Amino acid sequence: METVVDRLSGSFLKVRRAEDQLNDLRNDFSTFLESDAYTLLEDEDDQSGEQVYSISLNKPLPLVWSVIVGEVLHDLRSALDHMIYELVLHAGGTRTRTIQFPILTSATGKGGFDTRGRQQLAGVSPHGVSFIEALQPYPERNPENQLHPLLVLAELSNADKHRLLHLTTMVVDPSKIKMTPKSGGGGQFHIFTHAPIEDRTIFLRIRTSGTMQIVFEEALRIAFLDGYVKTKAVDTTLTVLSEEVNKILAAANQELFN
Repeated sequence: METVVDRLSGSFLKVRRAEDQLNDLRNDFSTFLESDAYTLLEDEDDQSGEQVYSISLNKPLPLVWSVIVGEVLHDLRSALDHMIYELVLHAGGTRTRTIQFPILTSATGKGGFDTRGRQQLAGVSPHGVSFIEALQPYPERNPENQLHPLLVLAELSNADKHRLLHLTTMVVDPSKIKMTPKSGGGGQFHIFTHAPIEDRTIFLRIRTSGTMQIVFEEALRIAFLDGYVKTKAVDTTLTVLSEEVNKILAAANQELFN
């Protein structure tokens, strides 16, 4: 006899596969950034008198990373669609090619949940429809104007259907940049953490009476170059999406399949 876990086993396996690929990506990112992928350059701005630091990029990011990121997104997105398929079967409904997990930003209107969302959930029980509607990334459900994980998943997975996702490197963690005076006292500094790193991009300016020693370890992260997640770290973003999908599946497993 089929059990509750069997109903969503395919969805959970897809998330597990996405997590395995993400772990491999993390290792690849670390290996790349610990190699000769870039050179830290130090110079002086003659006009301002500031010490300026930039990066010389010695080799491009492997293009295959964009492909792997797309595969992670596909597994996460399809895990949710598989859940809807199983909900239709569980409710005794008829499977159609149009059923899927809706990700919508409005409750009403032609493209809102009351029309489009219910069409995509045709055959799902009323309780299941209510459960899915409560997950929708409506703006009013994000009072701090933070991007909803489902909205990010929808944008990235849709983009990946048409093109390779663009990745770049970026300084994202100022705490990883250690500055120690070689001579003289302290000083003022400005770290540019939210600009994509291109060849010779200045990421740090220091105004000091002496000179500073820079220890630059683990300060670079692989990040997205465009879209909602521009300059956001790839591994962190995908981790958030994976956790969100896992949470949804676990809740559905407990509340909807009984």
